[in-house]
Amino acid sequence: MISYFNRVLKFTVVFAVVMSVAFVFSACDAARHDAAVAEFEAAAVQADMHNEELRSAIDSAQAVLDLEKDAYGDDAKNNLQAAIAQAQAALITIPDMPSSTEEIRAVAESMKSVDFSHHVSTLEVKRLSFENAIKQLEQITAPAEDFIIERLKLVSTIIDTAAATADADPDGMLGQDGGYRSAVFFSDSRVDQEALSRQGRYTNEILDKGTDAGGTVEVFDSVEAATERSRQLDEIALGQTAQAGTGKHHVLQTIVIRTSALLTEAQHNDLVDSIKTAFLEIR
Repeated sequence: MISYFNRVLKFTVVFAVVMSVAFVFSACDAARHDAAVAEFEAAAVQADMHNEELRSAIDSAQAVLDLEKDAYGDDAKNNLQAAIAQAQAALITIPDMPSSTEEIRAVAESMKSVDFSHHVSTLEVKRLSFENAIKQLEQITAPAEDFIIERLKLVSTIIDTAAATADADPDGMLGQDGGYRSAVFFSDSRVDQEALSRQGRYTNEILDKGTDAGGTVEVFDSVEAATERSRQLDEIALGQTAQAGTGKHHVLQTIVIRTSALLTEAQHNDLVDSIKTAFLEIR
């Protein structure tokens, strides 16, 4: 009889221990699950904040494109469009919470790893680049005479400038039908100014020497007019290749940049590049 009661007692003790252990493990599992749920919810809030930050950057970039303004060159616009597309693709969808604790923790870790800082900074850079390209095009579209003179002063080899007037216009095109709206002649340090003979037509030395002194910047009302002027200069160059003063030229939007025939090919290219850089600089 005693043996029976001992067996019952042992069974009761073992059962109680097993139940206690099971309860402890169950409580631990519940605590781990609750912690995973809290981790998931916090990660979801954080990921949603990242999404909103990126969407804001996308909206700001798209707003500039929506202005539908032309820009200098195509690269800035294309780069901004590409950055917007990449940022939109990077946005994440907050998933539904899984059922198992381990899956919840895995998804939470995935959401916590979200980082859109690269996309946000890229959008900012590309947006500013496109805005600058818009300003650049505005600067070289029928710019004022004062702008031309001011920017030519930034070119290190240009000595001095002189704007054509109704009474002193070496090419006689100022204000004429199809002619330039302004023309600024300049002297360049790489041309031997002392060796140039003055024609004696004007009191201003630079205007008297004309394009030979260094070059001329002619400004037209439209791209079409500047292109037509370039065609005319090409014809002159072909028909009178030996004529001093023909020189070389380059079209920049509504501007025709002409350089002296006394400059070498390399000097012409360097001068045109320097002038273009000065005209396109955003200040």
